[in-house]
Amino acid sequence: IDTNGTITLSSGSGIHAGLIDTSANINEWATLALGLQWPVTATVTLFETSIKLSALTEVAFEVGLSDALNETAGLAFSSHDATPVAVATNAAIFGWHNSASPSESTTNLSLLSVKNGVATQSSTTTPLVANTYIKLSVVVNSAGNIGFYIDDVSVGTVEAGIQTSAVLTPWISVKTSNATGKVATVDYWRIAGSRS
Repeated sequence: IDTNGTITLSSGSGIHAGLIDTSANINEWATLALGLQWPVTATVTLFETSIKLSALTEVAFEVGLSDALNETAGLAFSSHDATPVAVATNAAIFGWHNSASPSESTTNLSLLSVKNGVATQSSTTTPLVANTYIKLSVVVNSAGNIGFYIDDVSVGTVEAGIQTSAVLTPWISVKTSNATGKVATVDYWRIAGSRS
């Protein structure tokens, strides 16, 4: 988590959710990670979350699995478009990026993977909708193959997309690129893996 970002529980009556808040400072972020405890060598690792984002402009947003608990400038990928730029060494991430500086606009959710520093990207046909929950799931097997699912429907795969020597953590990160705070609301997240 960045210096000014916060992760809190919702105080709304009857609402049980985590709030990942960037703060209202330019280029601030908040990252939620759990621990490097899920080796790719396990038979299978599943991460899923039901999540919504407060705004779709001047924001970068990532959900998935990464090999670090934090990254410089808060993102596993500094670019989420057709020419992805990975910060993480190994990761499997849903990404969204819309900002004027740096100039980037993803129309739909991106599927991003990086294997030993080499990044790949493809686009889904699924746009984000502000303040609307979406279920995102990432599955990695022991061969490093990655499956991406939106609302339990497969939206893409990457064969051998991650190093089998990697050890992963669940990863949710939000970064604002203007002086307006962005909030990701997490209804739930879970990660499960086979005993290795």
